[in-house]
Amino acid sequence: MNETQQLSDQIPDYLPCLLLPIADRNLLLPTVSVAEMVPYNLPSRGGRGPEWYLGEVHWRNTMVPLISYEVINGGSNPGIAPRSRIAVLNATGISDQLPFIGILTQGIPRLAQVENAHIRELTDVLGNAYDLMNVAIAAEEATIPNIEALELAFLNLDLD
Repeated sequence: MNETQQLSDQIPDYLPCLLLPIADRNLLLPTVSVAEMVPYNLPSRGGRGPEWYLGEVHWRNTMVPLISYEVINGGSNPGIAPRSRIAVLNATGISDQLPFIGILTQGIPRLAQVENAHIRELTDVLGNAYDLMNVAIAAEEATIPNIEALELAFLNLDLD
């Protein structure tokens, strides 16, 4: 068996994911990228930064920057819904100073078993600056966010 065959044999048939509801769509993330879903709590902001930067929330003895995915992509601020949650995401490792980043959701996420055979890229849907890819999972559409780009946007903020 060659190396390519060995690698393809190791790729699972499905990937456990979460569908995170935001104002106008769902974000699709592998469950391993979400450290925890927590109830919304008011971030400390101090009036600093752009509108998409909502401030920082205290989570497990760490201050986590909270962003509005809708606003960073040029949309309007959807505000806080009664079922809003914070998705605390594991950072990609581009900076030791940023172990986590938070995204405000507009509801409770759903589990999704994404099968290789049932996911396809939507090439006819225009993506936004912080979208990695728009996809269809069976009959449902979702966006895979570009977490690294979100991290870089926060790291490039001048909050002093």
